[in-house]
Amino acid sequence: MSELALVRPSFRAFPLARIAGIAASLLFLAAIVSRSVRAFSAPGSEMDEGDPLVYGERVLGGDLPWRSFETFYGPGNPYLVALAFRLLGVSVFAERTVGMTFRLVLCAALLSLAWRFGLAGLLSGGLVLLILVPAGEIWAWPGSEAVASIAMTVALLAAAHARESRALAIAAGVAAGATVLIRFDYAPAVVLAAVPFLWRGGISRKRFALAAAATAGLYLPLLAAAGPSRILQVAGDISRGTAGRKLPLPDLTSYPGNLLAASVVASLVLLVAGTLLRSRVSLAVGLASLATLPHTLGRPDEVHILAGCVLSLVLLPAVLVALVRHLDARSRVAAAVVLVAVAAAGFGVARASATGNLGPLLNTLTMRGANVVHGGRTFPLADRDTRRDVQRIVDAAGAAAPAGSKLFVGPRDLRRTNYADTYIYFLLPEFQPASFYIELEPGTLNQTAKRSVAELGRADLLILTSRHDDWHEPNASTRYRSAAPNRYVATHFCVRAHSGTYTLLVRCEDHGRN
Repeated sequence: MSELALVRPSFRAFPLARIAGIAASLLFLAAIVSRSVRAFSAPGSEMDEGDPLVYGERVLGGDLPWRSFETFYGPGNPYLVALAFRLLGVSVFAERTVGMTFRLVLCAALLSLAWRFGLAGLLSGGLVLLILVPAGEIWAWPGSEAVASIAMTVALLAAAHARESRALAIAAGVAAGATVLIRFDYAPAVVLAAVPFLWRGGISRKRFALAAAATAGLYLPLLAAAGPSRILQVAGDISRGTAGRKLPLPDLTSYPGNLLAASVVASLVLLVAGTLLRSRVSLAVGLASLATLPHTLGRPDEVHILAGCVLSLVLLPAVLVALVRHLDARSRVAAAVVLVAVAAAGFGVARASATGNLGPLLNTLTMRGANVVHGGRTFPLADRDTRRDVQRIVDAAGAAAPAGSKLFVGPRDLRRTNYADTYIYFLLPEFQPASFYIELEPGTLNQTAKRSVAELGRADLLILTSRHDDWHEPNASTRYRSAAPNRYVATHFCVRAHSGTYTLLVRCEDHGRN
């Protein structure tokens, strides 16, 4: 079977197949929206979602990434969230709309790629997509956004190649550049995804490359504004922070390790199938999936594994359908029976147990968060006791200092900076963040005693918590650093309010800011 037959199926002789494909795609997207919409009110992640909320608002106010605040990712996400804030107002809803948009972009791109292997490929890939796309966690996370941008790049490249379209080649280049703007460390993945289409004149290489370079080139003014010293500082922080986030490989026989193992196998199958079928689409997705594997293995928890496996696992059944069609009639029937039996058995095993190997993927229920409210802004938390404590502290902070004061949010024991409830900055917009470090990673703020004390020296009030003190991961995050920041807090700040694990401190009257 040639690639032409895979990439450009003829629907003229079978108009009903085209109508059925469009209808199936719309139904899949509607089902995904239905699964996802309840997540708009789900509990948020205190730092992972707090970061885009704070970064987006700071960009909206004119601050620049890396010059005004540190981020481990590219500038794309903060500016997209800022745009959503401009259009919809500053809110969690607006920020999650960005996440929802990328979810739909991912799904639409993958459905279009699966459809290039026929209606059966579309239906099989769509069913896997419905299982893999989780019901919760739709906040604007750069990891899932970058994967969606890679999928859209491949979809546009496939369309550009099929139609010999220069305009689509330019659009694909913009999508590739956008991937790099969102996450610079995904540049190798999107480059490898483009290789099968650029090889031997697949599409207009010049137009694609120029569009990608022009889009990714938006980094240049931001890097120039930050300056060499800030860029070197951030690069060092990324290295130290990565060491403090790395996790060991999970059990590959249970969830979510089994998804990781399946995605690696699927990526290899896509490469082999792409070679046999001469399918650029299969090769592109296989290469991209393998190229994202180092990022998944850096922290192979459920969130990262789900983001890393979706490309290969969604396209795998569509490619297997194409391989079955490539066989002779007798072999085709036998292969189809085996594939259906394996799929049915796997789904049955997962469905049989509430905590089965794929049980968590089949749970579409999303709990409603308990909202902390301040000044018209809200943020949903999972724990009602924590919501009560934070509500008291936020209300006390609003009355403790005048607008324009500088706030620092972090752990009570500043010898370890493993986590921060950064959403609190979002709830208190009347205060300015005191530190360059909004997100706290191991070995960043507290790299040296001098750095941590200097950052704290800019603050007028602190909100500190011991809630995350039991953070014990098998990595560099367990290392305790200098006690100098703790001594500085004890000397220069006085407790104003305390609730649960949260404490509000204000600068003592006899100790002005450094």
